[in-house]
Amino acid sequence: MDRELERQLIKKAQENIAAFEELYNHYMPRIYGFLLNRTGQKEIAEDLTSEVFAKALANLPKYDDRGITFAAWLFKIARNTLIDFSRKKKEILVDSTEIYEPEVNRHEQNAVGGLEQEERKVLIRKTLRHLPEKYQTVLSLKFFEELSNDEIAEIVGCGKSAVAVRVHRALRMMQKHLVNNPQFLEINFQ
Repeated sequence: MDRELERQLIKKAQENIAAFEELYNHYMPRIYGFLLNRTGQKEIAEDLTSEVFAKALANLPKYDDRGITFAAWLFKIARNTLIDFSRKKKEILVDSTEIYEPEVNRHEQNAVGGLEQEERKVLIRKTLRHLPEKYQTVLSLKFFEELSNDEIAEIVGCGKSAVAVRVHRALRMMQKHLVNNPQFLEINFQ
């Protein structure tokens, strides 16, 4: 979404709650996908997504751009909601292979990559879940949600250079885990 259009929609939504619908429709799939990829549970992701948007709507009058995208603000709420949920439940069930992929990518993948590509994605997501939470978050935001390091820094509450370090460390950790995983070696990546 264009930043200027986003600003206009936010201003309208701050004045009239009904205008929030367009923002919701635009960002809901991304927030839901982030939460589903992190939890692996469709029902939990749906509940958390509802909670995120309820919090966003309640706090919308307080939202101030300050150079922070609305998406970054929503992902910060989503991350904090996920942390709160995991503290209450003491764990997040991640054994499920439920993953979120936009419809376009899913159709493309079936036509091009087939079963091996799907197996690779499931393995990468499972491997991601073996990393500490701070690494899972930055990799999910960087590669699945395609956010900038500036946006990620705002979401996780650290500097841009710290995000780059976390991404680098997380990728190294994933690489070590995947190389040591016999399943990984059986998948043809060509």
